[in-house]
Amino acid sequence: MADQLSKAKKLAGETWSGLTAAVSTQWQIRGLQKQIAEVVGERDRLMMEIGHKVYALYGRGKVKNADLLELCQQIEEASRNVDSLNQRIRELSEPRPEGALEEADLEDETPLEEAEEPAAEEPAAEPPTEPAAAPTGPAAPAEGTPPPGES
Repeated sequence: MADQLSKAKKLAGETWSGLTAAVSTQWQIRGLQKQIAEVVGERDRLMMEIGHKVYALYGRGKVKNADLLELCQQIEEASRNVDSLNQRIRELSEPRPEGALEEADLEDETPLEEAEEPAAEEPAAEPPTEPAAAPTGPAAPAEGTPPPGES
């Protein structure tokens, strides 16, 4: 039995040594992976910084490389889309006054014909004079109406 106990201790010791070595190796791997993640993060930050600088140079007309020009133009298009969407949000957010007319969507943007020039204005006619005061007493019947008492 002592022999079996000795073998069990030896096996346990070997297993424990193997486990501690495996754990140690895993800790070392995790440490290296952490370092890699930090370096990759720094590299990505630098890549983004380069991109911003290239785009700034593009804005000054200093980018001639076709690949970079295409990417910068795509960035411009994306910025225009963002501006358009923000404008739409502003329009939806603004309350419309009551009775306000909405703009009509037009399919044909052809300009209207120019209106004719108005003719030179003629002097205005004399304003009509006030009619003379009607005589007091019975009013004269209107033309074509029978006199009172006749029907």
